[in-house]
Amino acid sequence: MRRRGFTLIELLVVIAIIAILIGLLLPAVQKVREAAARAKCSNNLKQLGLAVMNYESSYAMLPPGDAYTGSLGTWQHYLLPYIEQQALYTMYSNLGGTLGTTTPTYSSSTYNGQPIGNLQVADTVLPTLTCPSDPNAGGAKPSGPNGVAFGFGNYAVNFGNTMRTQNHAGRDPFASAIRPAFAGAPFSYNYNFTIGKPVQFPLSSITDGMSNTLLVAEVLQGVSTGSILDFRGFGWYGPGGEFTTFTTPNSATPDNIQFANYCNNLPQQNLPCLGGTTDWALAARSKHTGGVNAVLGDGSVKFFTSSIDPNTWSLLGSSQDGMPLGNY
Repeated sequence: MRRRGFTLIELLVVIAIIAILIGLLLPAVQKVREAAARAKCSNNLKQLGLAVMNYESSYAMLPPGDAYTGSLGTWQHYLLPYIEQQALYTMYSNLGGTLGTTTPTYSSSTYNGQPIGNLQVADTVLPTLTCPSDPNAGGAKPSGPNGVAFGFGNYAVNFGNTMRTQNHAGRDPFASAIRPAFAGAPFSYNYNFTIGKPVQFPLSSITDGMSNTLLVAEVLQGVSTGSILDFRGFGWYGPGGEFTTFTTPNSATPDNIQFANYCNNLPQQNLPCLGGTTDWALAARSKHTGGVNAVLGDGSVKFFTSSIDPNTWSLLGSSQDGMPLGNY
């Protein structure tokens, strides 16, 4: 009596069918994972938008974007109580500075000479500030000058359509005869030495309308290697927690980074940069297909495509340009 079994050809056919099914299934699984990650990022932005509005309700001002140096805090520090992180907020000392008309005494270098509590805050990675789509997100980054492993995030506030210092002349590639190069922004790095506090703006300063002005957008975390400490996404440090609409989302144009040792040029990872420039200008970036999420001043979260009209994107980064946006 002959035993029944599979022939070699039958086995190969079955294996081929299984391989095809796996090939069809994996992209679907990946799409589901990315959809979930994108939804998580969108929800994080919604929470940050609410935190900004709650802060504004308490102080009648938007939080400072930065406070002149890396040591005096950024918008992330000010929003901690509004994202259920009161303990971290209490831990941080000299937030915003109380230095009157004198130059801040803490080093402007990233967290040099900082109290231990401030270093512990700078070491923290918060889920609300992290987008799971970024493959570089997760643990703390390589040690900084003080041996602290910095905690990075994936969100940044809008510093306008030029550079971080918001200089007007020659800093906006989309400027025209109709619209000036710099036309306001919800956040700033400037420090008011007369009153000893960082500059803050009321909602009334956004004259273009809340639904026409970006507040917070996604960014990708820089990758540090060896002596290069890429601070993109390091929101506990001023330049790392801002973006501008100087270039469109996910632009191939390199990010401008003031110091050469803070730039790790990785265009294949959507992290192009040019170090040793006169100022910082970082683009909104993400690993989502085709664009980035951002929250507008009215609290709505929208997905902006990488192919958005450059002038429209520039206008979205301005708070006082007075120009119509059109469709986007």
